[in-house]
Amino acid sequence: MVNMNKLFDWLLIAILCSSCTIEQDLTSYDSISKEEIKINNKQIAINNNPNDVIKIFGENYTHKVKRVKELFSGELEDSYPLFYYDYDFKGLNINYFSYDENGAKYLNYYLITNDKYILSIRNQKIKIGDNISVLETLFPKSFLIMKKQLNKTKSNVFMHVFIKDYDSYLLLFEIEYSTKKIKSITIQNMDNTD
Repeated sequence: MVNMNKLFDWLLIAILCSSCTIEQDLTSYDSISKEEIKINNKQIAINNNPNDVIKIFGENYTHKVKRVKELFSGELEDSYPLFYYDYDFKGLNINYFSYDENGAKYLNYYLITNDKYILSIRNQKIKIGDNISVLETLFPKSFLIMKKQLNKTKSNVFMHVFIKDYDSYLLLFEIEYSTKKIKSITIQNMDNTD
């Protein structure tokens, strides 16, 4: 069983580190429209309503709320808490955040870690464990940057694709260095990683 708190913490650190690389030249990366992204042939919802996600993926999930105290620049030690709401569909984790326990929720990320959840983009099916070659024709610019990073760092890297309908969202493919296979797929809100 995956510890979701540790997984979230690891994912947040990885996104923060990989976002530094993104800033080199935004036009160097590929982009995609949200309408082109489906999971198990279902159009994803990139919005702030968890009920829409539950309608898409069903009632078979576990739900957890995590309260985190985060300090932002200039804030005092007693700053307001930040709440994370996890919806775990066993291999598909969808996370929302809120600045108030009963306040508005904002989509943080979709995280696919199981091959039973298949991402469809432009009629190409992509799943966990696929060789990175499935990404080359779909996202040639992002693929080239990822290959250079993979060879340079000799460790796992993220391939970035911008979701053009939303300034702050990225489609991320975690690539395992040793196997050259897709380890995870994330749709990430970059506004919540600063």
